Amino acid sequence: MIYKYILLATILIGSLFLILSACDAMETKPPNILDPMAYLAQSKNPDGNTATPLTSRDPLTYRRTDIGGHQIEDSFLTSRSAAITTWSYPPFGPFVKENGDGGEEYVLENTTVRISSTQHGGYPIGYFVGKGCGGTGWLVFKTDATTEWKDVVAKLGISFNPLECKANSKAYTRYKVANVDYPKIGPVDSIVSEHYDRGGMVESEALERFFLGRGWGRLVWQAFASNREPSPDIATRCPDFGWNTPPTPTLKLVDCRVVTNIIPADGSLTGAQVWHP
Repeated sequence: MIYKYILLATILIGSLFLILSACDAMETKPPNILDPMAYLAQSKNPDGNTATPLTSRDPLTYRRTDIGGHQIEDSFLTSRSAAITTWSYPPFGPFVKENGDGGEEYVLENTTVRISSTQHGGYPIGYFVGKGCGGTGWLVFKTDATTEWKDVVAKLGISFNPLECKANSKAYTRYKVANVDYPKIGPVDSIVSEHYDRGGMVESEALERFFLGRGWGRLVWQAFASNREPSPDIATRCPDFGWNTPPTPTLKLVDCRVVTNIIPADGSLTGAQVWHP
């Protein structure tokens, strides 16, 4: 009889070991996106080389304009866990708030990339808050991204005070990895992120979609809405590269920035001169 109990104990211990090993394997499983910062900055040269990301200290030897030449964007790292995408309007020089110049800051926190702040149209810097009081802030994507949509309901608020704590708005958010064939530069491994203005897709009246290209940073911004008309020049400004179809029947594409036209620059500017929060 004692041998029976010894055998049973051995089986139970072995089973427990297998369960603990499986749990440990799940906890140590590497993320699908091994280098999320590679999607947030352009390379020093216009070749998409993620081994040489542009930083705020580097001279800008090339810049990216949108289709139509209305706006210039630059994407660069400011630290190992923060990056900036700027937008500049004529005369396309150093940051001038009155010209409408601005940008947005991305931060990496553990497995999540979020937008921490933004500025545009001559307004002061706005901060997407809520991270410290039960919310998420403006979530862009997580390192578990695959070719299938992953979704989460973000909780956030916007404030001119970065220390204000509020998360009273819900934003259905989804993200995925895709190989996107962009105008001018061709196919690029990308993260596509969608930010809706409600807690679900169907009830949302607005959507902002971001395309973050590996080795390029933010290449495209699209705006969809059900309660406003498209920009008059949308046909030329927003060429269809396979992503212009609205995700829900009530939404329509109303605006965009397709910033994939590469132009040379003389290196007299750095990212630090263009925009910083």
